Amino acid sequence: MKAAPENLKRLGQIEIFEFPGGGLELRPLELGQGLQTGQSRAAREPLRAGATGEPPQTGAAGVTPAEPGAAAGAASSAPILRTANSATPASAVRTVLAIHGYGGSPRDLLPLALALSQAGLRVVLPLLPGHGPKQARGGAERSSPDLAQEGALLSAKAVSQAAPTWLQHAFGNTPEAQPKLFLGHSLGARLALAWAGAGDRVVAISTPQKVDFTGEARRELMQALRPRWVQEERPMAGLVELLSELPQTSDARVETLFLRGSRDLSCCEWPEGHGLREEIRDCDHASILLHPETERRAAEWLLK
Repeated sequence: MKAAPENLKRLGQIEIFEFPGGGLELRPLELGQGLQTGQSRAAREPLRAGATGEPPQTGAAGVTPAEPGAAAGAASSAPILRTANSATPASAVRTVLAIHGYGGSPRDLLPLALALSQAGLRVVLPLLPGHGPKQARGGAERSSPDLAQEGALLSAKAVSQAAPTWLQHAFGNTPEAQPKLFLGHSLGARLALAWAGAGDRVVAISTPQKVDFTGEARRELMQALRPRWVQEERPMAGLVELLSELPQTSDARVETLFLRGSRDLSCCEWPEGHGLREEIRDCDHASILLHPETERRAAEWLLK
């Protein structure tokens, strides 16, 4: 089944569409070499600004992803890829599973996802349980449970139930010998590290380690995060549960790039053990996602 037109948007040579549950997927339409990391940020602005349309709104009627090239005939005013003659088969495009943080949404990662798509990667951005607008969490306007836990609160159980579907959607066509690619921010970074296996590659951004949910540390978290936007038993209950159950360290065989902002949350310390660590200057827990250096390093790491 192809995506309904209202759920599919075209930005240059990239398709953006919504899948059931409020998640997004970005797929380059054509084979070719994407923008190089040394090119100017201005070259990406037509795409970032949505020159050929705005990204779809979450919570629309659920559909399955469009087949490659479904919108190939649409006009484009922002040539992002040097195109070949035929659309890229899904199995020929490397995929990144990009996971947002607590209180966030796939749109938090959209600038990064656009940069990765311009480099020729398919990017799948699921919506975590308990997040997003009411209709994306099981309200009356929702009808398809395919890639969402309808009405679920944020909890370890809800995430574990949704994870196999996300992983299958992202990597179902990935050859066994090809490494899986992950990117995560905050809570999403911990999830990415937990799901990655030997030989996979991960960009973990602002990764929380030992989190203190009392006193001044709790106030810092309440100000920086958005617990009022999350459906859970009580404020931050789902976050506490997930962080307590997720492993503190990842598989040493996972190729991991850890990024954090110079003004990041105090809980986002460098993890012990393996992995490359780089600090992005003049960034806090949120603005690190918009920094050009974050885009550059993430693309370089995942395209190795």
